[in-house]
Amino acid sequence: MKQTNDPRQLELPLPIPAQPQENPMRKTEAYPSRYFKAKDYPEDWTLTAEIEMARLEPFPDGRGKKLVVYFRRQQSGLVCGPVLFDQIADVTGEDNSDDWKGHRITLFRDMTDFQGKDTPCIRVRAPDALPKKPSKKPAPKSGLTSLDDSIE
Repeated sequence: MKQTNDPRQLELPLPIPAQPQENPMRKTEAYPSRYFKAKDYPEDWTLTAEIEMARLEPFPDGRGKKLVVYFRRQQSGLVCGPVLFDQIADVTGEDNSDDWKGHRITLFRDMTDFQGKDTPCIRVRAPDALPKKPSKKPAPKSGLTSLDDSIE
């Protein structure tokens, strides 16, 4: 290395080449789509996520507006047609999409008949196991004996 006092001419060490990944990335991980697409995921794919928001978004080509559901820590949104709307409403217990925020749902890949062909699709179900929420009722105090009011 050449010695110089000019900070613009300092030589920096070459970067160390990155080690190849043991598990190659899927295309959907490297280049996430704006919307979830069933064809981008394997048959056994599932995702449990918390709903962040649902909003109407305009679609190009004169297809109007569609409801899109977004999730925490996910870049892609889920385009929500009538079937998915009903499934999310069933899981959350909320008929108004404005009330879905904070609810957890599981997305999974399934097959449906579309124009006479089996076609991959994304469906919704309740999460397999939700952590129990703490009860709002105070726990009973231990050490109290039961009162026996019977007369002998």
